[in-house]
Amino acid sequence: MPINFNLILLLIVVGVSIWLTLRANRPLKEEALKLTVDQARTFHTKYRKTENRADMPEQFRNVAEASDRARSVTVTAAMTSAVSIAAYLLIGS
Repeated sequence: MPINFNLILLLIVVGVSIWLTLRANRPLKEEALKLTVDQARTFHTKYRKTENRADMPEQFRNVAEASDRARSVTVTAAMTSAVSIAAYLLIGS
């Protein structure tokens, strides 16, 4: 059975993307675990978007910063995985 290098490359790219996502979200998880359920709900409903953060309490600052850092890495990793899977399907197995 021949080795399919496209599949190997796809697995490497998707694996690295998942690893980067988990690594980038680790500080967010640590900060979010410090909040109570009600505080987390308040943050998610009121302050998740950056436009609404002018009057944000100090207790949410670390969560907001970690969320902003993790968001760009997560979106980039998801797009990289999607493009890799699409390229694999278009090129063919």
